[in-house]
Amino acid sequence: MAVTNEYRVDERGFTMQLDKKVIFTFLAVIAFCVVVTLIKLLTAVDCHLITIKTSTSNTSFRHAKDQYYTGEVIQFIAASKGATSFEWDFGDGSPKAISQTTTHAYLKPGNYSIEVKVNKECIEFVELLIVNSPQTANAMADAMKSDKPYIMGPEVAIAGEPCNFQDLSQGSTIWDWSILNTPDIPAQTSATATFVFPVPGTKIINLVTNGDPNRSAQKTITIIPKQANNANAGAQAPPPMMIPPPMLPSKKQAVEEEQAEEIVEQPEKKKEEKPLVPVLPDMEFKNMIENMTNGKTTPEAINAFLCNGTNTKVHRNGEWDTWGNFAREISGKKRVDIKSVKVYRDENNCVTTLEIEYKKRLL
Repeated sequence: MAVTNEYRVDERGFTMQLDKKVIFTFLAVIAFCVVVTLIKLLTAVDCHLITIKTSTSNTSFRHAKDQYYTGEVIQFIAASKGATSFEWDFGDGSPKAISQTTTHAYLKPGNYSIEVKVNKECIEFVELLIVNSPQTANAMADAMKSDKPYIMGPEVAIAGEPCNFQDLSQGSTIWDWSILNTPDIPAQTSATATFVFPVPGTKIINLVTNGDPNRSAQKTITIIPKQANNANAGAQAPPPMMIPPPMLPSKKQAVEEEQAEEIVEQPEKKKEEKPLVPVLPDMEFKNMIENMTNGKTTPEAINAFLCNGTNTKVHRNGEWDTWGNFAREISGKKRVDIKSVKVYRDENNCVTTLEIEYKKRLL
């Protein structure tokens, strides 16, 4: 059977007539687009202006705009016209919150993007900078001579072993110790607290004194596995076979050794009588020196932790100097960036040497 095509002839030539299937397909596409458009119009959610407010009840430290500290409890509030549901993503992998007002504390410093989704469709962001807690030696010195709480304790603890903490404030009579990110660990109510952390991770110690939320302090510590600590301890111990057997001493040598032991023991007893200086972590030393460049801390606040005061040795950018000269040079100079601080101490925790890397900004 022959297939015939119909043609229309005009002055420009021949044009084949459109097939009915093409017309039906074209109409079906138009109908589908109309249906999709109607569905979107009927189910569309109006996204009104969303505002996010952040705040904290911690008034012990100064806060720059959109800047908070590790371990600090931050309150988030979202507001939008016609909002019926909220979902918060704090940007650190923690579980999401689904209320209009919520709180959160960050364990590590960094830049975080916080997202709130309103009515499951509308999204708004806020950027926060989280920095290390500024509980420096200056704050510790203030706590020791005033009524501000300050948590004294280790920066690192071993999982499964007791870890002791102490409040250095003078005006506290009531204590409430807790772990912010592990509420199932029982709270304690004495001037000192001992916690046992069963698993590794980062923990935030929280202290509120005299029942006043404004009299609070936090401390972030790292819990390491017990087996890792034992492995390191074993690695440090030399193998017994590597030590040659000692020669039997003569009577003269034995007398000389006894006299030497007596001479060594005497200064050790004197050193024990010297009061120990609280250990200030390297990071807190760095924060304190940075505060000195901004005029928030004086060089004298650091002298209490130095063995020789202003004459303490400082290795600055590869060159030797004294703390007095270095402090005078950078004190109140905002264009000085402290890159790193390494602290060397004696057996009484007194700082003998500071190794500091810093940079001066042109503007």
